Order: sequence, then structure tokens, then C-alpha cells
Amino acid sequence: MVYLAALAAAAVSFVIGSIWYGPLFGNLWVKEKFGPAGMQKPSRNKIIALMASTFLLSFIIALGFAAIPQMGTIFGSAILGGLLWLFFVMPVLITQAMYGGATLKLVLIDLAYWLIVFKISAMVVAWVLA
Repeated sequence: MVYLAALAAAAVSFVIGSIWYGPLFGNLWVKEKFGPAGMQKPSRNKIIALMASTFLLSFIIALGFAAIPQMGTIFGSAILGGLLWLFFVMPVLITQAMYGGATLKLVLIDLAYWLIVFKISAMVVAWVLA
């Protein structure tokens, strides 16, 4: 059941990402990230690596919920997803932005994306495992 939860959460992450970095913020993100040159189409290997890492992240979240059943409610999972983002994702992205020269717009787009993905992925895992 953990594998199914991880697969569902990974699929939801891809859907959110395709909307977030597509019609919602795609043009702005590409402009802020790559400048006027724009972005090249990612290679097959990059897409496979992205899919594998997303599944791995979802699997780790699912294992956590399997180990801590009291966090398995939709509300508890939303809180846990937010805490994971706050303590793991946000510091990494902010540090990367500070030393990598990212613009504030780019950082805010990425931070908001990962907050939404962590919360919704955690909620999907909790729902599948329930």
C-alpha cells in the first residue's frame, strides 16, 4: 500500500508541476531562471531523474506516514507536509538563492510550488493509506 501511496503522490506532484511551471508561472519562471535565451527542452535522462527523485520523495513521505499513524489524517498530513517544507526545503532553497544569485520572484515561485507539493503530497499519501 505504501508503494501505491507514493505513486499517487508522485503523480499529483507531476500534475501540480505541469500546471505551476506551465500556464500559471511558466513564462515568468523561464524568464527569471534563464533570461532572454530561454530554456532548452530537457533531455530524456533529466526527465527520468526527475521522475525517480519525485517518486523517492513521495515514497519517503509514505514511509513516514506508515510509521506515524496519528499523522495519517488529512489535517495532520497537511501540517506535517508544511513542517517538512519549513525545515528541509525552505532553508535549502533560500541558501541556494542567496549564493546562486536567483531573483526574489524565482525564489518565491519555487518556494510556493514546493510548499503546495509537500502539503498536497502528504495529504494524498494519508488518504491512500487510510
